[in-house]
Amino acid sequence: MQDLASLSKEQLLEFVGKQAEQLATQSDKVARDVDIIKQLESKVEQLEKDYLKLWQERFAAKSERYIADPDQLRIDFGDTDEAADAAEGLAASLEEADLIPEHTRRRRKKRDESLPAHLDRKEILVDVDDADKHCATHGEKAQLPQSMWDVREKLVYVPPSLLVEVRKYPKYACQDQPQCGIASAERPTGLVEGDKYDTSVATEILVNKYAYHLPIYRQQDMFAGSGWTPSRSTMLNILTNCYFVIEPLLAYFKQVVLTDSIVACDDTGVTLNAVKHFSNAGKRPVLPG
Repeated sequence: MQDLASLSKEQLLEFVGKQAEQLATQSDKVARDVDIIKQLESKVEQLEKDYLKLWQERFAAKSERYIADPDQLRIDFGDTDEAADAAEGLAASLEEADLIPEHTRRRRKKRDESLPAHLDRKEILVDVDDADKHCATHGEKAQLPQSMWDVREKLVYVPPSLLVEVRKYPKYACQDQPQCGIASAERPTGLVEGDKYDTSVATEILVNKYAYHLPIYRQQDMFAGSGWTPSRSTMLNILTNCYFVIEPLLAYFKQVVLTDSIVACDDTGVTLNAVKHFSNAGKRPVLPG
């Protein structure tokens, strides 16, 4: 560091001027830094507000999500006059109902625990013991009218059952006349060779797999609980051979979809674990188990 005592008056004034310039420069830099810090803090505060608003719109309860903005309740049906009238009518009805400023919750209805009326009823009379029908003082007791009886309903689950349907086909022929042939009823077309499984079995497999999403190996256990333990190959044969039965229905569904003006779809991606392939017989799809 320079010895200030050895400096002349002019050198000392020059040194002091340089120090003053450096201090002024540092002061301006600090002022600029403070201004930048304030701008960044303001920006962070605004970003936090935007984030909170987006979070509430995305994850808050649906009934309260867009209450602050009435325009969110408008549905865009195009630029036609009818669409504009519908949007204005919707906005007017909301204002009249006063639903935008204050959100009112619906009163929760009491759940009905009664058993469905369309189910079959089986009445069981639960009578008292014979000893309780007599009184030691007054003798035999009189039965009260049914309107005074206690009635309790209990839901009973009856597991599915399987039965073997034995069909016998009588044969008729002219006696000692083989040239006339033998007459017998026509056999129906079976789902699989031998016609050992009814369409009701195929329906159960189809519904369980495609409506209730139960794979074949789980259905094996369900059928085993009823006394029949099929192999997976047998169940898959029944499943794939249903195609020729429901093909007309599928063609009808396709025609209905293609003739409609709007077709709804789901853009959710699905990864296939098995490559599509078809059997040679009738181009029937081979479905995975």
